[in-house]
Amino acid sequence: MDFKIKIKYVSLRLFLYFFLLASAGAVLLQLPCCYNSGKAVPFIDSLFTTISAICVTGLSSVDMSIYTKTGFVFLMLLIESGGLGLVSFFTVFLVFSAKKISGKTHFLPKKILGKQDNHYLCTQKLKLSRITDTFK
Repeated sequence: MDFKIKIKYVSLRLFLYFFLLASAGAVLLQLPCCYNSGKAVPFIDSLFTTISAICVTGLSSVDMSIYTKTGFVFLMLLIESGGLGLVSFFTVFLVFSAKKISGKTHFLPKKILGKQDNHYLCTQKLKLSRITDTFK
């Protein structure tokens, strides 16, 4: 497969990820269980809030006190999913722009930590993930 075709295909998949996530999020925020009053806000406001959550900016065109805990859970999931999408995008961008990782770069974490054991590096990654999840 040609390199340019791979990039276009990855870009399309990333676009579809955000588009489907925004569509689903806007529909979910229209559910009556997401609002304290049971009355939904206009769809455009739900869409704006959803896209803002996915882009991890936190803007809203409505007062956030109208949402129930269910609405906030949906928003939190959108923020996490959007952050995952952004990390994926930058990872794909860096991998495709670099094409190959040099031997020096590949062994850099081992050199920085002064360890040659792969098991040690894996346990450190797990610890870091746990700490990150705890703060979330």
